[in-house]
Amino acid sequence: ANFDDNIRYTWSGGDSLIGKKAVQDYYKARWKLIDSFSVSEPIVLPIQVNESQSKYAPPGKWVLYWGMVNVKYKNGKKIGFWMHNVNHFNDAGKVDFIGQYIDRAPIAAATAGMK
Repeated sequence: ANFDDNIRYTWSGGDSLIGKKAVQDYYKARWKLIDSFSVSEPIVLPIQVNESQSKYAPPGKWVLYWGMVNVKYKNGKKIGFWMHNVNHFNDAGKVDFIGQYIDRAPIAAATAGMK
């Protein structure tokens, strides 16, 4: 409900999802692989950008977020990693952009062969 219908969700590797349904479908599939998930050590920094420095950072409300993620997958493998998200809110107060900066290689290795 907090996402704009046309949300753009990107990862540091350059891949992305466009649209609320694409994000929902992606995470529904991911949660099927996860036995337990937690985030600790959260750092949340809200900022207001009044003048854009780049086409990738439009003016408006942003929230920068860091957290330590610990995941145990249903295949028994466990991993921990730092996650950094940048979230932009549109004029309607909906999240219209998320950039997630994580190393997805350990996730791919831990979930290899899982469906």
